[in-house]
Amino acid sequence: MTSPASRQEPLSGSDFATLTYENTLQIAEHIASLVLPSSDDAAAARFDQLIYQIELAMLAEKSYKRAKNDVMHKADELSKYGTIPAIAQQKYLLEQILHNDYLERADIADYEDVRVKLRDLIKFIPESDRARYKSMSD
Repeated sequence: MTSPASRQEPLSGSDFATLTYENTLQIAEHIASLVLPSSDDAAAARFDQLIYQIELAMLAEKSYKRAKNDVMHKADELSKYGTIPAIAQQKYLLEQILHNDYLERADIADYEDVRVKLRDLIKFIPESDRARYKSMSD
């Protein structure tokens, strides 16, 4: 017995010019399940999202205090694992974030630098110690 989705016409390139709700359901059913991020990739992606939210808030001149505090929390957690070579390489940046008001003075390029340098290190923080930033409203 075939599922209702398999009886539909296949997607064509023109279907992606503008996506309808039905198209997104088809993508979720047929394509999204093919790309499963590892938990490490998911942690890096969440960190990317956190930094992008901060950058967007900066551009929109909105508050991002909670998000900034989450970055500081992650930097603090990473600093506890300074014996890991990849983390040790970012010791100076971590110290700047934690002890020198770096994030208070940071602009978008600085936050992007933080994102690039720390995103692949987030996997070293135990899952139970990863604060999750939920909302941009402060």
